[in-house]
Order: sequence, then C-alpha cells, then structure tokens
Amino acid sequence: MAALDQVLDLLKDGRRHSLEEIAQTLNLRKETVLETLQFLADYNLAILDEERGQTVLEPKIKKLIQQEE
Repeated sequence: MAALDQVLDLLKDGRRHSLEEIAQTLNLRKETVLETLQFLADYNLAILDEERGQTVLEPKIKKLIQQEE
C-alpha cells in the first residue's frame, strides 16, 4: 500500500495525529510522512499544524471517506 493510502486510512478516524505517531504506526520515515501530509494539506484534504506537528483530515473529506465505506 502506498504511503498516501496508508496515511489516509489512519487519518479517517477523525482524530488529530502527530507526525511521530503516524511514522511509527505505519513504519514509515518521518520525511515520507511529512511529504505526504504536506501534499494532503496543499490540496485541502487535510489540516496540517506544522508548529505542533499534528494533522487531521479536512472534515468534508473525512465525511466523504466514511460515506464510501
């Protein structure tokens, strides 16, 4: 599974997750996770708080993903 898919799967619970938590849970490098989160944030799919090192899915995207399941 690609890093993007893994990160989205983890974030769909709607909770805030730290960069470290995501990297450790998914066994990915922090750089890979950060690049993925920045991509999601650039396209308004996630909200990235770089200062706190946390991210959460954009509420509309979370709702869309949950409807698809």
